[in-house]
Amino acid sequence: MNDIPKPSAGDDGKLDMTIKLRVTEAQAMTLQAMFEYMTYLGGIGSSRYVAFFADGDGNFQPKAECTYSQPVRPVDEDVEKIAVVEDRHGHRKYDFDNVAWHLAGMDWEEPPK
Repeated sequence: MNDIPKPSAGDDGKLDMTIKLRVTEAQAMTLQAMFEYMTYLGGIGSSRYVAFFADGDGNFQPKAECTYSQPVRPVDEDVEKIAVVEDRHGHRKYDFDNVAWHLAGMDWEEPPK
């Protein structure tokens, strides 16, 4: 893919990701509720899609700035294609499993059209 090193042996493969957004208080509270639910699901070992309504023609027009504790490979066309597991008229579902398999050199299934 490119020359960014993989995590060293013994590392759990995780990194810190910081996302900076300029949002209203209501948007911040809603995002916090979503992150808390994601944390809850991880804590109980449950898998679900979790969605956030991005009101692009309203006042939710963030320009996300992401920083990482170690290098992360850029999102190329292959990763963009396989990260989206469902796209119905712009209503997209993303899943990291196919991306993880791709990075590990494993096969992934074509998402349904």
